[in-house]
Amino acid sequence: MTETTESDAAEQVRLAELLTEAGYISHKDIEEAMQIGKETGMRIGRVLIVSGWLSEGQLVAAVKAQSLVNSGKITRVNAIRALKIADEKELSLDTALQRMTATRLQALVKVETRS
Repeated sequence: MTETTESDAAEQVRLAELLTEAGYISHKDIEEAMQIGKETGMRIGRVLIVSGWLSEGQLVAAVKAQSLVNSGKITRVNAIRALKIADEKELSLDTALQRMTATRLQALVKVETRS
């Protein structure tokens, strides 16, 4: 039996959760897209894009954020924050994450120089 470490127990997040928590779409939109997907055989992400509920860039960013959370590279909270920043400022997810990191580092430097 192997011992589970904190890094092994990465939080698993569903794409729909990230999309709704980031404010990209509503739960109702997801439900409707799932129904349309069942009826047409289309993937849910494609339904959301074709229906105009989601842009392709938003979907790509959310899928990437999901992968990063599920692999334990970022937290769910940071993924949602980065998705919101990316959408508001029309940035890629990577750029939004870099800006978040830079801002955090700047804040740390200010705190250390005050001490």
